[in-house]
Amino acid sequence: MTSRDSLHRLVDDLPETEIVRAERLLEVLKETAAPPLYTLENAPEDDEPETAEEAEAVAEAWREHMEEKSLTTGRILELAGSGLWEGDLSEMRGDVPSRQEL
Repeated sequence: MTSRDSLHRLVDDLPETEIVRAERLLEVLKETAAPPLYTLENAPEDDEPETAEEAEAVAEAWREHMEEKSLTTGRILELAGSGLWEGDLSEMRGDVPSRQEL
């Protein structure tokens, strides 16, 4: 039995009172799961040449990353979970922008 067949069986076995709810859940899943992946897979390649400013910005970002001056998403989540605020982050790294600056 394929996953699709299994899903059809589950839908068929739902009580009538849950059909509308299941339909809404599947609509949300369809709208949120497929488009980003489809968009990424079908996006055209960037055919514009990189400007000198863009190249410098990329090089600077890589330098900061290699010197461990940047914050990873994991580290930001770790700090956010620990109750540290923007002021604390700025003191730690020296140049973390506030929410208003982003």
